[in-house]
Amino acid sequence: MSRTINVGLIGLGAMGVKHFGIYKMLPNVNVCAIADMDLARLKGDVSQVRLNGRRIAEDSLDLTGIEVFSSVDETIAKKI
Repeated sequence: MSRTINVGLIGLGAMGVKHFGIYKMLPNVNVCAIADMDLARLKGDVSQVRLNGRRIAEDSLDLTGIEVFSSVDETIAKKI
């Protein structure tokens, strides 16, 4: 029996973007929430995210269907 796991990410920096990409490839994982203080990132704009000076993703992420929050506390309070 296959079960879907809901995942929330805290931050869309270098590691958050990497984890987002990995989670989106997994068939039984649903990214349901993202928290980040950077409003551009909450709109999917990760063009400024760098790791060791290199861009690690395309200019934008498709965040369709994912709830976004500007604080961790707000995300936790929502109990997604």
